[in-house]
Amino acid sequence: ARVNQRLATMAGVGNTQVVGTVSAEQQPDAVEVTVQLENVLTHAVDGGKLRSLGRKLGMLFPSGKAVLTALGTARKDQSAAMDDDCALVVAQLLAQNTKWDIQRLRMDTGSISPRGVFFLTRAMSVRPRVRQLVLSNNPVGIQGARFIAEHVAAHDCVLTELRLFACRVGTEGARVLGEALHANRSVRVLDLTNNDVRDEGAVAMAHMLRANQALRELRLLNNGVRREGSEALAEALAANSTLELLFVAVGNNVPAGVFSDHRAVGTL
Repeated sequence: ARVNQRLATMAGVGNTQVVGTVSAEQQPDAVEVTVQLENVLTHAVDGGKLRSLGRKLGMLFPSGKAVLTALGTARKDQSAAMDDDCALVVAQLLAQNTKWDIQRLRMDTGSISPRGVFFLTRAMSVRPRVRQLVLSNNPVGIQGARFIAEHVAAHDCVLTELRLFACRVGTEGARVLGEALHANRSVRVLDLTNNDVRDEGAVAMAHMLRANQALRELRLLNNGVRREGSEALAEALAANSTLELLFVAVGNNVPAGVFSDHRAVGTL
């Protein structure tokens, strides 16, 4: 069954309003909830109206597991795109709705900056239920990586899958995420493909792998990893018994067969 619900105005100052469409479709393992937001101006968003929206959605989809997908905001001079305004509204929904068991949050391909990541991670900390977070193709940056790392390092983190493909986290972002994952027991999949982490970031991931006993899949493709990073990862794999898949693009000056003894490694 599929349900579509047009949202009433949930914030208003002058002519400013926030409207949108929510649709839901029963999937085999969860209700797929999609939020399409329009005309969002966060400086005018009223907290009471957001709580009202949360209650409305809670009545529409009262219980069970859910997947929340935010499609972005549409403005007069722009096409629909994910941005910080959208992240704030979704964060409010996450924090204020007590009935959903939101297991997956997908907000990929947009313009969510560290500001938007801050909203999302704080909401996830208030109600730690999100298990899959997809922020790929957003300018998350180093500071955004720090906010995510703080959430991952929390003792009540339940996140199992973190996808940050092309999020501009760089070597420093890889370092802080690696530190956060040292003792993390929940994250099973980390995708840092296309983030320019280079050897320094790969070495940070290698240090993490020596301590982490939860991660099953690590993606480091298209990151400029060369000899130092590749050798560090190969050495770390010898000490790690839980990682099942490592994807890394081996660059120039890497000794042939550096990963030949590790069946879990995919190289390009």
